[in-house]
Parts: sequence; C-alpha cells; structure tokens
Amino acid sequence: MYTGHDKNRLDIPDERDGLTGLPSRDTFIEKCCEEIGLLDDSARLALHIIHIRNLKDIIMMHGLHVGESVLKAFASRLYGIFQSDRLFSRLEGDNFGLLQCDIEHDGHALYTARRIMENLGDPLEVSGHVIGVDIS
Repeated sequence: MYTGHDKNRLDIPDERDGLTGLPSRDTFIEKCCEEIGLLDDSARLALHIIHIRNLKDIIMMHGLHVGESVLKAFASRLYGIFQSDRLFSRLEGDNFGLLQCDIEHDGHALYTARRIMENLGDPLEVSGHVIGVDIS
C-alpha cells in the first residue's frame, strides 16, 4: 500500500485508489495536467502505461483475494522503485500509469521502460503463493 511522503502523497482518501493507496485515476490525470502546464515548450515527457496481462488468470486460478493481493503488492513494488522521481497511479483494474517529466533525451524514457519490464515483471509472493506477473 502507498505509504510515501512525496508529490504522490494525498491526504483526502477519495483521491487515492481504495485498494492500493496509490493516487486515483482522476487525481493522476489532474496532476499530469498540472505537470504538463509547468513545462516549457522544449520540455519532453513520457507516459508509461503498465498492464498486468494475466491478472484475470490469476483470479480464476487463485481467487479474487489473491488477485487483490497481487495488485497491492504490484503497487507497493511500483512505489518502491519509482517513489522519488515519478508520478504514478493505479488507473483502473490491472492498469497503472507512470508519468516521467523533464526527459533530456529518448534514452531516459527507454531506461525507465526497461526498469519497468525488468523489475515489475518479477514474481510476487502473496497469500502464500509465488505469482508470476506478465506485464506489458
């Protein structure tokens, strides 16, 4: 669950996803618009959308409780990797968003995409199960 003290910290419960504690989709969109508004004309950014492709299969095999635990653990891992330098959210269901601002060159966005694929796709240990997550 989200427990940090950075620009993603929100004090109003409705502004957070009820399951993961990450900023809600509406709050994420609002904060993205704010960040975009602060950029000058030469600034670049990247929006990464992360999808857990096998969440439905996980729920069918292990039950809804384990599926929810996977979402919580995934959100926690996302926060652990990107807590200080990115704006992120659970957008809906099995989709997460991550906004990367002030990119100096394309390599920065590609590096972040690699970090996502390398770190967030590792198996999660939840509810006594080791669950492989397939992300895109």
